[in-house]
Amino acid sequence: MNAAGEVPVDTWVAFCETTAGGSAAGIVHDGTGLTDDEMQAIAQAVGVPATCFVQDVSPAQVDVRFFSTLTEYGMCGHGTIALLTALVEAGRIECETESRRVDLVTPTSRAALRLRRRADGRPEVMLSLGPAPLRSTSIRADELACVLGASSDAFGTIPLEQSPSDFVHLIVPTTGLDALASLSPDFVGLADLCRAHGVHTVAAYSSVAGDPASTIRVRDFCPATGTDEAPATGTTNRAVSGHLARHDIHGLGTTGAHTVRAEQGVEMGRPSLITTAMEVEDGVVTAIAVGGVATRLQ
Repeated sequence: MNAAGEVPVDTWVAFCETTAGGSAAGIVHDGTGLTDDEMQAIAQAVGVPATCFVQDVSPAQVDVRFFSTLTEYGMCGHGTIALLTALVEAGRIECETESRRVDLVTPTSRAALRLRRRADGRPEVMLSLGPAPLRSTSIRADELACVLGASSDAFGTIPLEQSPSDFVHLIVPTTGLDALASLSPDFVGLADLCRAHGVHTVAAYSSVAGDPASTIRVRDFCPATGTDEAPATGTTNRAVSGHLARHDIHGLGTTGAHTVRAEQGVEMGRPSLITTAMEVEDGVVTAIAVGGVATRLQ
């Protein structure tokens, strides 16, 4: 229960096959009638990176509002994966082996989902998003290194870039797994830097992954939105994948269909796997979807 009254909240972790990993999201199956202040109070009480408040469910559309502990989100990748899985398990949305479309609607955006039941019976959700724009950033490598507890040469030669969409992500390429693991942020200082430059999350990545079957490893620092580090994030990986294509890392800038498998949460002890499928034409992403599975915590 929570600060706004007796409202039941289920908790799921997204982008993981077990409860040992993933990013948590609270699910309020009936969010109608709650005020903005009540939803924000509930999200604060739940205390996970996102709480989803269902507004309406029909066979082909889900209306929802997402709140972090500090603010409302226009879109939330891991919350979407958790939400649709919860609705399937509650019998409110149908899910068969044949992939089908469900639209997700928030007060500020609309996205298409592809929903299917895997051979093992688990729902898989892929969230279609617009390709992430990328631009240069005014944040200097040396000031970022200071708040991340790293040397500036940990970032290598690929430029830092910002990706403004539902969130503004700062994309930070590092020189490898050791450099990524060594990051030890001053979260207060990092939050101040992010707010000064209009950034919501700082996504550092290594183009070398721990598992040969994976493409990259990511760490996503989000103190400006209320979460110091997130173990699994969908919209962040959309932005990172666009950055990989833009700079032709792992040949992802070549024309055609590509899949990026991103490890995340490893350094937190909550290993997660986020799948991004994208279409690329001459280094430009033309279509992209992010997804995976979710597991119920309670």
